[in-house]
Amino acid sequence: MPASLDGVRAKIQRAEYHVEQFQIALQEWVASCEHPAILHSEEKPEWKQVHFTLSAADPPPSCGLHLGDAVHNFRSALDHLICQLAIAASNPSACDKTQFPIFAHDTPENRKRIERWIKHVSPAAQAVIKGVQPYKRWPSHPTNAPIWLLSELDNIDKHRLLLVARQTITDGKIRIFVGDTLRTL
Repeated sequence: MPASLDGVRAKIQRAEYHVEQFQIALQEWVASCEHPAILHSEEKPEWKQVHFTLSAADPPPSCGLHLGDAVHNFRSALDHLICQLAIAASNPSACDKTQFPIFAHDTPENRKRIERWIKHVSPAAQAVIKGVQPYKRWPSHPTNAPIWLLSELDNIDKHRLLLVARQTITDGKIRIFVGDTLRTL
């Protein structure tokens, strides 16, 4: 059986479908909310303060489900790619021993895992895979690397529903100058 990118493409297309479904679910949720976000304010003249609270309803679970499915399919496409690279390197039986490695830190243990998971693909492909590791591409902030975030979101989704959005501001101050006098609200 020759190597083929059909499975990789199918996983990406499925991920794109879930992204579209996520967007639809999110739009439907926003449209259905009478007040998706409410701003409350409370003046405290004795403290010269005004407290603001922004309340927002949580999106429905379907949003997190679609997002999680999209993330998983994008991540799975990378594993499908490794399998096809093994097939292209004349190692078709190695697919169950391969996966696309993604590591934020360069440790001896992680290097061993990378070697074990990609040893069945060509040296040229191994070099590319090693080169896209977050600790190599984003050495100062490897956990901000998009590929790392994809991997982490996939791991999170395996154990709990992905949070679509939740922003919390616990404290804030506004400084206002009135003439030469600084006022903090």
